[in-house]
Amino acid sequence: MDKEELELKCHLKEIKKKELQRRKLEQSKRKDITEEKKYEPTAIYISNLSTKDIDEQQLINEFSKYGAIRKDQEGNVRCKLYKDSEGKLKGDALIIYVRKESVPMAIEMMDGYRFKNSVLDVKVADFENQRKRSFEPEDSDNSEKTKKQQKTLSGPRESKKMQQVSQKFEENQDKIVRSIKISNIVGIYDQLSKEELNDIKADILEGCLDFGPVEDVQLSPDSGEAAVVFKYLKDAQSCSKKMNGRFFGGRELVSFLMNEEVSSQSDNLKNYALEDDLIE
Repeated sequence: MDKEELELKCHLKEIKKKELQRRKLEQSKRKDITEEKKYEPTAIYISNLSTKDIDEQQLINEFSKYGAIRKDQEGNVRCKLYKDSEGKLKGDALIIYVRKESVPMAIEMMDGYRFKNSVLDVKVADFENQRKRSFEPEDSDNSEKTKKQQKTLSGPRESKKMQQVSQKFEENQDKIVRSIKISNIVGIYDQLSKEELNDIKADILEGCLDFGPVEDVQLSPDSGEAAVVFKYLKDAQSCSKKMNGRFFGGRELVSFLMNEEVSSQSDNLKNYALEDDLIE
C-alpha cells in the first residue's frame, strides 16, 4: 500500500469516526427531548359529587360518552369513588381514560353541570403532586364552582355543542379502527429531502391501494413510521397482515392496526404507575 492509499484510508476512517460521533450526539439529543417531554394526562378528578344514591356504574355510563375508559389486567374499569375510613362516600372520584383527547372533552361538557343534585367540579387529575396532598372534596360553600350557572343533567343532552363533540369523537374513533401503522419505513437518521419523502408516500399509497380505497397517508421521518387510513376496516386488516414482515427499501416492516396500539395502553403499567397506585 503506497503513501497515497494510506492517506486516503486514514481520511475515510476519520470521516466515518466523525459521522458516528454526530449520530451519537443526535441520538442523545433525541433521548433528552423525549425524557423532558411533558406527561400528557389521561385521567380526570371529579369532586362535589353527591354522597347519596350514586355508584361507580352510574359514573361510568355518564363519562364513557367522551371516550373509552381504561381497564386493568383483570378487566375492571378504571373508575373509583373515594370513601373514608368508615366506608362512606367522600364525594370525589377518579376516572382514567384510554386516550388523552377524552380529558378536555369530559371537562368541557361535565364541569359545572348538575348531576344527582350536585354541581360537578371536573378537572385534570394531578398525579405529579398526588403524594403531597390527599384528594379531599372542596367545601361547597367556599368553592367558586357553586357560583357557576347550574345546568340540569337529566339524561342525554341534545344541545348542539354536545352533538358536535360526540360527532367529532365518533369520527376520530372510526378513523382509528380503520387505520394501520407501518414502522421501519425509513431510518430515523436518514437525511431525506421533501421530494424523497413524497416519493416514499406515493409508494406507500400505491402499495396500500392494492387492498382497497385509502383516505389518507401520513409519513413521520422522525419516528420512521407511516399511518394509513382506509375506507373500510376489512381492507385495513388485510393490508396490515400482508405488510407485516415485508421488506421495503431493504428494511423489514412492522405493521399493525392502530386500535391494537390504543388497546395496549391499558397494559402499560410503567407509564401509568402513579395512576394505578391511586386506583388500587
